[in-house]
Amino acid sequence: MPGKGLSSRDPRDLGWHSGPRGHLLFFLLPLKALEICQQRNFVEETVYLLSRMGNSRSALKMIMEELHDVDKAIEFAKEQDDGELWEDLILYSIDKPPFITGLLNNIGTHVDPILLIHRIKEGMEIPNLRDSLVKILQDYNLQILLREGCKKILVADSLSLLKKMHHTQMKGVLVDEENVCESCLSPVLPPGKVFEENRAGLPLGHR
Repeated sequence: MPGKGLSSRDPRDLGWHSGPRGHLLFFLLPLKALEICQQRNFVEETVYLLSRMGNSRSALKMIMEELHDVDKAIEFAKEQDDGELWEDLILYSIDKPPFITGLLNNIGTHVDPILLIHRIKEGMEIPNLRDSLVKILQDYNLQILLREGCKKILVADSLSLLKKMHHTQMKGVLVDEENVCESCLSPVLPPGKVFEENRAGLPLGHR
């Protein structure tokens, strides 16, 4: 039955010998493991192996078509953080009202919900549509507040760092005739000038 983890299965159930070598083979032969899981109709195990092998789109397709679990499909798309997976999920869900509801409730922070809303057919009845739209607006307002808060923090930090840099550049430094400007590589002290103890306090920013 699908749904049980591979860790609960005896390696002998998958056609291999038990013991350390059997477990080693299980990890070293993912293609063989995938083939056996597909033959035995172990859906969740197949999804896991496909994902680990980099075939995320096939894994998502199995979740949608075999498990019919919108929450698991959404969670999988979140974990993979792949725009193509979200597009596949939207295309598969567009004629399935329960899937649309699940997406509306979870897609806002990952994909622009307008991409989904524009594809909903006119006249389609979607469970809890009003609540889902309210949640989208709330999530959007929260994002705006977070962005405004981050902007204020960045502006304050930038101003503080600018003042600190300005103060540092205006500080005097001890120099002598051997010092050169790091910008133009010219001597900091003009030749022929006499300074007390051959030293002078000059502000940074010499040209």
